[in-house]
Amino acid sequence: MQKTSIVEVPNTQKREDIETNRKRLRLIAETILMCGRQGIALRGDKDSGKFTIVEPVKDDGYFRTLLRYQMKDDPVMKDIFERSTDNAQYCSTRIQNELIDICEQLTTEKIVEQVNSANFFLPFLQTILQIYQGRNKWL
Repeated sequence: MQKTSIVEVPNTQKREDIETNRKRLRLIAETILMCGRQGIALRGDKDSGKFTIVEPVKDDGYFRTLLRYQMKDDPVMKDIFERSTDNAQYCSTRIQNELIDICEQLTTEKIVEQVNSANFFLPFLQTILQIYQGRNKWL
């Protein structure tokens, strides 16, 4: 059996914490992306405060409802959220907005990259604009 040095113990715990936070953020980001793809609003009447696995009395939005639903079949994620402190859940509206901004930035970069690599986009866009302006003379 290999002994762990005293120097490695904090590093091991830090690595485990990083991995746990990554799993949590991945689930949260996937939920936000799914809501965005489906055009589903994230927020409800009361979606602030500690996230709990128990269904609240007041609607706390699709985002938290979908997180709860995903955790029913994932005991690891359920445990991660139940053991986390209020300020380490990454479910606040501020974090949601930051993740939405990041998704927007990545999506925009991907679209720009695809447009720049396409040889036919500019003439195609010009044709569409001409047709549109022809129908709407006031433009």
